[in-house]
Amino acid sequence: MKKSVLFIITLALILIFAGTASAEVKERDVNLVIGSSQAQINDQSVTMSAPALEVDGRTLVPLRFISEAFGCDVQWNGDLNTATVTLVNQTIEVPLGKNYAVINGDKKDVLVPAQLINDRTYVPLRFISENLGAKVDYNATTSAISISLKKYFEKDGVFEMVLPVDWVMDSEATKEVKISANRTCYSEVVFTSNDDSISSNNFNIFAEGIFKQYETKDVGAKFVKGVNAVIVYKEDGLINVHSYKLLNDGIYSSVFAAPEASFDANLAGQIDIVINTLKSVN
Repeated sequence: MKKSVLFIITLALILIFAGTASAEVKERDVNLVIGSSQAQINDQSVTMSAPALEVDGRTLVPLRFISEAFGCDVQWNGDLNTATVTLVNQTIEVPLGKNYAVINGDKKDVLVPAQLINDRTYVPLRFISENLGAKVDYNATTSAISISLKKYFEKDGVFEMVLPVDWVMDSEATKEVKISANRTCYSEVVFTSNDDSISSNNFNIFAEGIFKQYETKDVGAKFVKGVNAVIVYKEDGLINVHSYKLLNDGIYSSVFAAPEASFDANLAGQIDIVINTLKSVN
């Protein structure tokens, strides 16, 4: 049986797992305590505009603090009573008083809704953090919470992206990196084209040409959003996700391969985080 390109990539990645790479992976750490306005960001003390609170067994924090702590843009729509948190292209819409939020256009349930407390917009800490790709740890004895967001920086300083929880960098070359999650999902992000004729104005035409290459595949989904084209297909027991994204210096492709049995909503969300946070440094 003819194997898919991604299946071959998967096997190659398994073989190089023991290798050591020179990537720079940085963590941005946030530490706080429920009931306190004092926090630390990368060991630097900061004062929050209001303390973290526990509501119905869930930790809520001031929206702007947790968002800006991780370098996100925050916008407020007063007509809709909705805050929008954006990290590159990873977008979280948080309406006040609703039991859901919208992640990149898709609704997700939240156990405790965002709410206005003492004139501050509070949001569920774990929900926001994990949908940005961060890891959250809670110490029930001390009521202390630590959040860590891990980013990969390409060795020549060309591009960067978030590495979600449990994702690691396996190897890298110039404008290319191989990453994986729990030895089940394997991925390669690589520079593929510097065609100056491709721009945000005609990217959809470029995407249509890309999609034609997959006409013989068992395609489950395909879409174009801004300057990012994504197609998902199944082959040889693998779910394959291909993304083509226009950055400042050209087109980057991101390919992901995972066994169908282990491909779930959580993994799909983490793949979205990798794709959506990929950006040029320059």
